[in-house]
Amino acid sequence: MDIVQGGLSVYGVNTRQLATGGSIPRLLLYGVAGGLVGFLFLGEFGLRTFVPLLILLGLLAVWSLLAALRGNASSSPWATFLFAAMIVPLMIDSRIVGLPRCGDVAAGVACFAGSRDYQTPFLLEVVVLTIAAAAIAVQARRIAID
Repeated sequence: MDIVQGGLSVYGVNTRQLATGGSIPRLLLYGVAGGLVGFLFLGEFGLRTFVPLLILLGLLAVWSLLAALRGNASSSPWATFLFAAMIVPLMIDSRIVGLPRCGDVAAGVACFAGSRDYQTPFLLEVVVLTIAAAAIAVQARRIAID
């Protein structure tokens, strides 16, 4: 055993590399779980329209960004979860967010006939995705530096 630039080398394998390599399967697990939550709960069950839930997800995204900035590796993978969870709702909502209300256009023009607010959830989804992407970028930068 000998010490090599900030890590412990055992039989020629740097333990710092093992520690960083172990975070990749964890990030993949968070990503797959986030994708499933995004598809099932936010997409299929329509929970993406529940604004308080999106606000909580936004707070989780801010918390994960702060954790990534502080270098807290145990809390920052939630950004991967949130990023994956927001993909399906954004794909669903992006089809209708640009449509005008049916009362505002002439007959025969594609429009949104519902009465619910569809722009606020879309905006919150974009905010959560952007903050999660920033946290992932900070985390990737920290892994690359270490």
